[in-house]
Amino acid sequence: MMHKPNRNHWSTIVEDIIKFLYKELIFLIFILKVVLKISLYYLILVFLVKAIFAVVKWRQTIYYIKDEMIVSEKGLFHKVKQEIPIDKISTIDIKETVIGKIFNVCTLKVNSGIVGTGKAELDVTIKVDEARAFKERLQINDEEQDRKETISGVKDYSQNQSDKSNSEKSYKMNKKDIFIYSLTKSKLTWVIGTYFLLDNFDFLITDELKNQSMNVISKVTRDIGDKAIDIPIYIIIITAILGIGILYILATIVSFVIQYIKYFNFTLCRRGDNIYVEYGLFSKKVYNFSINKVNSINISQSLGSQLLGVYSMEAAIVGYGEEKDDKTKPIVYPIANKKLKDNIIKDIFKEFNCEEQIILSKKNVLSKFLFIRTIMSILLLGVVLYYIRIPRYIKLTIVIVVAIVQIILGFRKYLNNGIGISKENIVICNGSLKKKMFIISQKSVQSIVQKQSIFQKRKKVCDYSIDIYSNSFNDLKTVKHIDREVMEEINGSLIL
Repeated sequence: MMHKPNRNHWSTIVEDIIKFLYKELIFLIFILKVVLKISLYYLILVFLVKAIFAVVKWRQTIYYIKDEMIVSEKGLFHKVKQEIPIDKISTIDIKETVIGKIFNVCTLKVNSGIVGTGKAELDVTIKVDEARAFKERLQINDEEQDRKETISGVKDYSQNQSDKSNSEKSYKMNKKDIFIYSLTKSKLTWVIGTYFLLDNFDFLITDELKNQSMNVISKVTRDIGDKAIDIPIYIIIITAILGIGILYILATIVSFVIQYIKYFNFTLCRRGDNIYVEYGLFSKKVYNFSINKVNSINISQSLGSQLLGVYSMEAAIVGYGEEKDDKTKPIVYPIANKKLKDNIIKDIFKEFNCEEQIILSKKNVLSKFLFIRTIMSILLLGVVLYYIRIPRYIKLTIVIVVAIVQIILGFRKYLNNGIGISKENIVICNGSLKKKMFIISQKSVQSIVQKQSIFQKRKKVCDYSIDIYSNSFNDLKTVKHIDREVMEEINGSLIL
């Protein structure tokens, strides 16, 4: 089957047409109702043309395996042929959508180490059992014995706990983890999203309904305003706080439901040198990658995560995360406390286990984190406020608030700034509101840049930047104002 030319499942034709209708539906309705008031036959003609293009696209797309190479051919007006060496594959990604479950099909994506392509080298929609067989053939394990073993995803391993060897580790999220994760997500997004959703469908609402709604809102607002005059101020404040609290609770519930659907049954496990991740309720996603393809483990904490003492973990793999629908790096674990984070690194990513002490900036350089950014912000803000006609006390208040915020951000950046090096890895810590830690394999380092300004020379400190092999060109991880003598000792530990 794999050595003969194969096509996408015919359901891709239906999916392409549905996507077209979904993306262009509002535009077409607007054109039909407001602008042109054209005949329905014109829209039928557009639909038929799109359907023909979808069929031709399906016919022109084929893939097969030949001489340890994945060969794909596609193109409407000109044919593009691409060959991918199997041993260069970095990730294999299987995704099941709601439509896919109806037809028992899934999307199989294969990524290699090609930088800048902006898409997966192979992206096909096939039957689930065919995808697993294809995935087995593309086993990304360097050991010949592991190549011959069947890869059937995380589900097989979670169902056979008693058959696991000591080298196999597994971690699974529960409802409590997902709830805590939903608390760390911004709730403002849902409010803005709801506003734009209503705004986009504004033209579908009649003027009469709009006027009636505005009259009701105006009357209610006026009545509340009249009654508020006689209400004590503390009652108004308490009511406002309760209202905000109820809104936050509702937003949290919505966030939890969405995150629960997204990360349902999230499972992370390792078998040999392969890492497997599976999650999703309606839209199921399964991907695996070799530990040898991982360039760094990225650990981050938003402000909410720092307050709750939890972390988000991702893996940086060249070739993965370049597509428009894959803007992030492969998720290792959405949320984990410190103990769980350390255990995941120890059991799943033991090659990135770095127990060396993180070297932080000294106290004598604290002023460089605080004053430079604060002074620059005040100067720029001063120029802007000079041309704005508002009372001076308001200008002064704005300047003071901005200065305080910049000092807080600078101090947090000072606290989060550090570097550590072990025999195999380099740890970079930085960030202000969002704390970031990058555990980088020394084998993935492209270059190291050490900078020292005139002002830094007086305090014997320097900036240290590491360029790693990744999807982005010139991907620098930087720490600032680190002791120069310490950096010279660290340089001696590098294996570059």
